[in-house]
Order: sequence, then C-alpha cells, then structure tokens
Amino acid sequence: MKAKGSKTPRIIDRVKLSTQQYHDLVRDVDQGVQPPAGPDKRIEPRFPYLVEGGIIIQVNHPGGSIANYLVRPRTISHRGISFFHGAFLHDETPCRFFLKTRAGEAVLREGFTVHCRHIARGLHEVGASFSDAITLDPFIKEPAHMTTASAARPRFQGRLLCIEPIDTDRRLLSFQAGQLGVEVVETADPTRGPDMVRKGHFDMVIIADPASAAGPVSILTRGDLAMAIRESGFTGPLVQWGPGDDTAETAGVEPAGPVAALPKPFDIEQVQQLFQAHLSAEGHASEPEPLESTHWQDPTMQPMLLNYLESLEEQMLQIEKLLGPDSRGELGRLVTQLGRSAASYGYPSIFQAANAVLTAIDGGDGPETDRCTRTLLELCAAACHYRAHLNYAAA
Repeated sequence: MKAKGSKTPRIIDRVKLSTQQYHDLVRDVDQGVQPPAGPDKRIEPRFPYLVEGGIIIQVNHPGGSIANYLVRPRTISHRGISFFHGAFLHDETPCRFFLKTRAGEAVLREGFTVHCRHIARGLHEVGASFSDAITLDPFIKEPAHMTTASAARPRFQGRLLCIEPIDTDRRLLSFQAGQLGVEVVETADPTRGPDMVRKGHFDMVIIADPASAAGPVSILTRGDLAMAIRESGFTGPLVQWGPGDDTAETAGVEPAGPVAALPKPFDIEQVQQLFQAHLSAEGHASEPEPLESTHWQDPTMQPMLLNYLESLEEQMLQIEKLLGPDSRGELGRLVTQLGRSAASYGYPSIFQAANAVLTAIDGGDGPETDRCTRTLLELCAAACHYRAHLNYAAA
C-alpha cells in the first residue's frame, strides 16, 4: 500500500533470486518436503504457483509497523499460499497479498501467516491462509488429475456465507463450493451471522443447526438465526442445512424470502443442484470491477487521487463498524463526508450511493439503510481495487 505523502511504495526484496535460482529452490524444496501431519494436515491440495518476478505482500508486523515485500510464491490453494521470504514472520501476522493471474492482472487478497520454517541461507518458506477462499482458475493451469469429473461441472460465480459449528462439515462444503467456482465465507459462531450479513455482500446464506456446536447447547435456534439474518437486510436464498429436506425453520420467518434445503450427509452433486437452482453462472461476479475516477486521465490529479483512495479505505473501516440500528446519527455524518469528497474526486456513483444511504436513514428504514450502506461500501471497494492494480503495476 502506498504510504501517505510518499511518491512510490517502497518494495523490499530480501530473497534476491534469479529466475534459475528460483526454479532450483522450488525443485530442491519439492524433493525434500514432507506432508504435514497432525492437526495442521491439509484438507485440500495445493498446486504449483511460480510467478516470474515474484508477488508483493504487505505485512503488518507485531508492534504496528507495515512493510511491503517482494516474495517468490511456491504453491497456492483455494484457501492459502506458500512463498519464499528472506526473513522470519510470526504466526498469525496479518498480510495483504497482491496475487498475479496467468494473464498478468493483480488480485488483492487478505489473510494471515500460519507457519514459517527456515530453509537455508537466510531463506524461509512461509505458509499463509486467505481470509476468504479463492477460485484457482485465474492463477494456475488445470492439473491433470482435475481434468475428469470436476472439469465437466458447471461454474458459478456467487458468494455464500456458511454458518456451521462443525469444522469438518464446514470445510468440506467450502472445498466443494470452491470446486464449483463459488466463494465461501465461513463462521463457526452462529451469533456472528447477522453482523457478517450487514457488513458484506452474499448471494446465499447456509445455516446449520446452532445446537450442533460442541460445548454448551446454543440458546439460539435456527429459526431465530434466520429471522435475524432477514432483519439484517438479506433477501437472497436461506438454505437450511441438516438431515432431510425440511425448510420449516427458515421458511416461516419475516421478512420472507427464498428458502432451500441441503441434506446431511451431502455430496457435490447436491451442492451443484442447489447452486443451479439459486445462483447464476453469469451475473454474480464476486470480484469487483475496478472503479476509475473521472479525473484519472489528468496526470496532475493522480498523486492526489492515490492519497484520497488510501483515506477512503480508512473511511470504509469506520463505516463498517457503524452498521446496525444503534449508530445511525454517526453513520449519517460519515456518509455525508464521504459522499461530498467522492464527488470532488470524480466518483459520482459513490456520491449517489451515499445519498441513497442518507435517504434511508431519514426515512427510518433500518434494512434499507443497511442494504444501501453495503452498496456504498462495494463501490468504495471497487475504487480501492483500482488503486491496488495501479500500485502493483508501478512496483
């Protein structure tokens, strides 16, 4: 990320490998690597991900310092990445990854480190997990062992929230949905579901029985959870996940909306049928198209626009914290400021979206306020996504 007041982001390369050295290192590590065992054993395959010239990661070090590094990736999966780095990174260090597609485009993903092992000569291999699952098609050529049944399956471009206390079931569904092209956001805590819906865009929400969580029995029923999610502004399909095909707990809540069922046990064929019934293969792209300012073609404005987009990210974080019925006054104040500055910097669509939020607040319509706020945040994210592309290219 570009720091305020700087002309170009500083990128630190602590690996300093030639192309041949990079490939030799990958070969040596591949020959000596042992599969992980115990609780860290991988639940899905990783595939080679060699990028000439490396990729950029932004690391939030313990203590608050932030640095941009050029690293050399080794493998990638739906849920994570491994890469070579010339320094040790602590576990659970927050990172932003500027991934590179086979077409050379940059895609920004967030996550955190999960392990770091020393290899040789000051080099470390770092494993990291993405916050949200990714679709692998843009990044790798289809491996030979994936060219059978999975290649023949249709692809969907939706984004779903999976609320499931049982880790094994949740991870299996995430993997199978990823095989079908659908991005999955997971939570094992049912009480987080309504807040996640308010703060993010989802095309489908899947709800397992909250009482299936280990430990004390949850006092929250699936019907209560479904009602809270509807009241948070979600109008898409709610999927009741459990034995049989009953939808009684989700069908009777207000406000009403489409419902469906996914049985347990389940297989990928049933997941595919669910997506065919409720998602479209064309109209639900999860990655926002970059939004360009109308002033971008003026070179004298570009440095100011980059600084503005950095401040826009900070405004987005503040607004996300105010979603919900208890902070409408402060939300209105921040949205008013955001809309006016967006208009000045050449983002009329963000200005219009901000006005829609203010109209909903004035009308006292809570679900409409949350819906309009999510739309506003999506447009802001698209503008910041454009900056991420520019930063990657400049580096």
